[in-house]
Amino acid sequence: MTLILNLSPEQERRLHLNAQKSGKSLETYLIEVVDALPDASPQKEETWGESVIAEWRRQGIIGDFGDPNLSSEELAQQFKERAAQRWEGIG
Repeated sequence: MTLILNLSPEQERRLHLNAQKSGKSLETYLIEVVDALPDASPQKEETWGESVIAEWRRQGIIGDFGDPNLSSEELAQQFKERAAQRWEGIG
């Protein structure tokens, strides 16, 4: 791609100085500036529900139940301990 830019003398001076300071040609410097730009492709915005589910997973409220060989009593005890830890973190 070829671009024609209408820069003011001051903008042109700054551009050349920055390229010189970096030890690169003007073209290489500009290519690196463009490469450093953030990705502009559209990102799917996370819904409120998705963000809540993600947060619950991070907190261990939902997700993997761990050892599938645990009895229901042992599993209930794990849930109680997790809830107590979360409660302590709030208070």
